[in-house]
Amino acid sequence: MPSNQEAFFKLALAGVLALTACRSAPQPAPQRPLADDPASAVAADPWELLLSGRLDDARQTFHDAGPEGIEGRLALARIRRDLGEAEALLAGVAAHASDTLVLEAGTTAMELGLRTAPALAVARRACALASKPALAARAGTVCAKLALTEHAAGTNLCAAGCQDEHRLPLLFAANSPVVEISVNEHDPLLFIVDTGASTSLLTRSAAAALGVEAVAGTRHEVHGSTGTFPTEHALVEMALGGLRLSNVDVVLLELPYGSIAGILSPHTSLPGLAVTFDFPAAGLRVAPKAPSAGDDVALPLAFCDGNPLVFVEAEGRPTRPFLVDTGASATRFHERYDELGAPLPRKAETLSMGAGGGKRTSWRTDARFAARLGDLSFTLTNPTIVASGGEAERFDRFGLLGMDFMFGRRITIDPMAGRLLISREATLSPWKPGASARFAIRGSALPSPFTYEETVSEQRDGWVQIAARLASAQADTRFEFLMPDGWASRGTWLVTRPVASAWREEQGRREELDRKAAIGLLAKAFVPFKSLPGEARLEVLRARLDGRSLSCTETTLPAQGPAGEAALSLVECPSEPWRTARLRLTSGGTQVWELVREGFDDGREAR
Repeated sequence: MPSNQEAFFKLALAGVLALTACRSAPQPAPQRPLADDPASAVAADPWELLLSGRLDDARQTFHDAGPEGIEGRLALARIRRDLGEAEALLAGVAAHASDTLVLEAGTTAMELGLRTAPALAVARRACALASKPALAARAGTVCAKLALTEHAAGTNLCAAGCQDEHRLPLLFAANSPVVEISVNEHDPLLFIVDTGASTSLLTRSAAAALGVEAVAGTRHEVHGSTGTFPTEHALVEMALGGLRLSNVDVVLLELPYGSIAGILSPHTSLPGLAVTFDFPAAGLRVAPKAPSAGDDVALPLAFCDGNPLVFVEAEGRPTRPFLVDTGASATRFHERYDELGAPLPRKAETLSMGAGGGKRTSWRTDARFAARLGDLSFTLTNPTIVASGGEAERFDRFGLLGMDFMFGRRITIDPMAGRLLISREATLSPWKPGASARFAIRGSALPSPFTYEETVSEQRDGWVQIAARLASAQADTRFEFLMPDGWASRGTWLVTRPVASAWREEQGRREELDRKAAIGLLAKAFVPFKSLPGEARLEVLRARLDGRSLSCTETTLPAQGPAGEAALSLVECPSEPWRTARLRLTSGGTQVWELVREGFDDGREAR
């Protein structure tokens, strides 16, 4: 029987708007973490120091290198968003400077939004390099940003509510945070709040409906995690509750998600404001000042491609930059990071989907190991490995921390203090002993309907013990099992539960079951299927469960069922301990198989 969790296609917005390259050059060879040899700090390759998060050591080494270190100092100015350092360096770019230095300088000027005469002059020089094929893509991005800069006196400006605190409820799309935003004073639309996006985005269909037009001269190629796509920039007004923004820079690009009108890049579109994702409370806080750090881990705020990053050390691998990406459902390793340690076993091949409709191959793993982020230690569970694409960068992201790491935490981006705050513990919704959920299982492929019930027997030390009961008119099957309790395991269901041990009581005697035997007890209520390549649709639902309001997401994609082509839909509600609310397989208008939680209501008739 195929594992439908392995087959199910997981969507992720993994850094879909990485608009600029950090620094093109071959990667250094794998080596031991520099932390093992602190005396090597000054003598080491400064780019290696950057990759290891030793930014002060890298700056000194670049500075000691004289003119040869200017490109590195420019890259470091972007990483730290050090406007003073950038302006000083840009003013010194000589008329006879190399093309690569001019391009690095122009990229820095536009990424940091500098408008001084030297910054604009070097950006124009960088834009002129678009005539050279090898430099055209990166220079084209500079040209587009330059056209936007020369078109408007300023972008991403706070117009009202700038000194106030604003709290907005969070909805969820594919487990990523969503808020309602009014564009150009129209009715609110749904936007994913994506720290993995270096520029906000408005879909072309939403732009057409709102009458939004591109700014002349801003057409260029965007380089995302799943490909390269043509786009233009536009300027819009946005309102998030009482907070109003003018001249917000958005790129126009389609998304593969129905009901989502765009992406809000909080660190670029809300400049000078601290943004807190309070995932336990399902809220977004925007204010001039960040909340008290308390026991949160405070990390220096660093950037790559304009996106916030942190330096992660995973078991057996050196410290490397990882994107903090609220637009990604799951944590990911790039292949080149996986290659720095013992390769992780790849369990199933899937696809990652991004803006513009692009796709990239990735592989699911069953790995579980320790990782470190500053002085925060945590466990990485089932990271996805994603195929590396294009030429490697000298300073680049080696992966991303997705919502499986962030859900249950508070994350604050505090540009005024130059820090990123992360709560030490992930507080998931309580899965209390005695809590239970019942699911109805039915469909034309089953001889009779079933009821499946799970009740929490015990929960402690990262494990949960569940009593399971599968009942029908013909049989009543009961057993208990133990599984890891975490974000990933809560998203599994029925035959995909990661059972570590299982048993049942028979006439007062305990019978141990292996995972295959335990899952076999549930197989009679399951219909095998697999997902197929093709367009997926994502829709945000405002649903109810036993009278309570929930934010859920329905993902629908092509599938292969028992009788041929079918449509597979999964509804997940991230705030619930039982994340899966409904799984449905339909073919030719017939409901082949369905698992639905009792008490769940999305306000629509069964389809």
